[in-house]
Amino acid sequence: MFQKVHTKLKPWMTQGPINSISHRDRLKERYLKKVTAESWTEYTKYRNFLNSLIKVTKNKFYEDKIKQADNNYRKIWQQINDVTNTALGRVESNKYRVSDGEKAEYFNTFFANVGETMASKINTTNMSEIPLRNSRVRGSLFLYPVQCNELIEIISTFKNKAATGIDDISVEIIKEFHQFFLAPLCHIVNMCFMNGCVPDYVKQSVTVPVFKSGDRRLVTNNRPISIIGNFAKIFERCV
Repeated sequence: MFQKVHTKLKPWMTQGPINSISHRDRLKERYLKKVTAESWTEYTKYRNFLNSLIKVTKNKFYEDKIKQADNNYRKIWQQINDVTNTALGRVESNKYRVSDGEKAEYFNTFFANVGETMASKINTTNMSEIPLRNSRVRGSLFLYPVQCNELIEIISTFKNKAATGIDDISVEIIKEFHQFFLAPLCHIVNMCFMNGCVPDYVKQSVTVPVFKSGDRRLVTNNRPISIIGNFAKIFERCV
C-alpha cells in the first residue's frame, strides 16, 4: 500500500482530478501486486487520461483568472508568472545568500556604472562621417503658465495606491493637504518653465531591480525601474 503524503493542493485542483488520482494509484498498486500486460495497459491508459484531464483543468483555471483580471496587467502578469513557475527560480543556496545591504550595494554599483561601461564599447571612429542637419528649427516650444486649478485636476487623477518615491509622500497625503501647498507648488512649476530647469530634489528616484529571466544570481538578468516621487509626477503632467 502506498504511503499517503499530505501536500498542499494546487488552487486549480478540483475534486474530480483528486478522485481520479486516487483511482490511478489503485490501478498502479494492482499492477505492482500482479504484473501482467493487461494491468499495465489499464494503468497506463488511465494515467494518460488523467494527465490530460489535469492539463485541461489547469488551463481552464488560469484562463478564468486572466479573464477576471479585466485588463489589470499586474494581475495578468502574476498569473503568467504563476503558470511559468517564474517565482521558483530563486536561489536558496547559502553560497549566494547575502544581506539586504550587500545586495543593494551590489545592484547600485552595477546600475551606476552600466551606462559608462556600455558607452566605452561603442565604436566612435566613424561618427564624424555621419551628416548632421545644420538648419535651424523654425518653430519653438512654449510652455504656458500653470494655474492652480490645473494642478488640482492633475492630482485628482492620481491613484491612491501609487508607489511613493524617495520622500515617501503618498498620494493620499497630497490629496488631503494640497490646499496648503498648492500656490507655492504652482509658483515653483512656473519658475521651472521660465528658467528651463528642474530642482535636483524632483530628479531623485528610487531604483528597484526587477528580475527578467534566466539565472537570478546574475545581476545582468535584472532591469532597473526608477520610481520617482509623486511631486515629480505632477511636474511631468504639467509639461
